[in-house]
Amino acid sequence: SQLAVLIVPAVDPETPFDYGTRVMDSWKLGRKGVDDGALLLIVADSHKTQLLVGRGLEGAIPDIYAKRILQDTLRPLFKQGLRFQGIQAATAQIEGLIDGEKLPEPARQAAQGGGWGESWPLLAFFLLIGSGVAGKLF
Repeated sequence: SQLAVLIVPAVDPETPFDYGTRVMDSWKLGRKGVDDGALLLIVADSHKTQLLVGRGLEGAIPDIYAKRILQDTLRPLFKQGLRFQGIQAATAQIEGLIDGEKLPEPARQAAQGGGWGESWPLLAFFLLIGSGVAGKLF
């Protein structure tokens, strides 16, 4: 899963939800096919926040939990002037919810365990060095 925090001064004329949705589509947060990304959007000038989650995290972070994180954790700390602590507390809660969700395993690389296809530059380097050393020895 990927979690991004975006702080912007303003999103006018868009709403924070529309702006955040556009950012999620553009940044493609989360894994392809799993859609397990989350975006915590903070609009500084208008004091608005939005938590957007991909489809893969909708079970872990339903709208009611997102609303509680913003209202009960983030905003009270922001009102006290503790912005950094508010962001830390909100992201910790989001991470806790994500950790509790059974998500698909990360995709394995296709060429594991036996091919020389991606290591040929390293092999060529060692062959050049090895042939120079062997020439000096013999």
